[in-house]
Amino acid sequence: GSETQTDRQKIINLIENLTTDEGAETEAVLAQSPLDKDKTQKIIVNLIKEGEIYESKPGRVKIL
Repeated sequence: GSETQTDRQKIINLIENLTTDEGAETEAVLAQSPLDKDKTQKIIVNLIKEGEIYESKPGRVKIL
């Protein structure tokens, strides 16, 4: 099914927790996500599309 707000919020919170000056490592987000990898990946992609987060450098994301 499609992701819920709760799922999205979990990922956003996780990214916030993992963020350093460089941003959060996408691999770390995937590894620590409570959701499965595919779902997490989809949410990350959607968050980037929607401008909630951006890729600060390859393999790292940051919340806007």
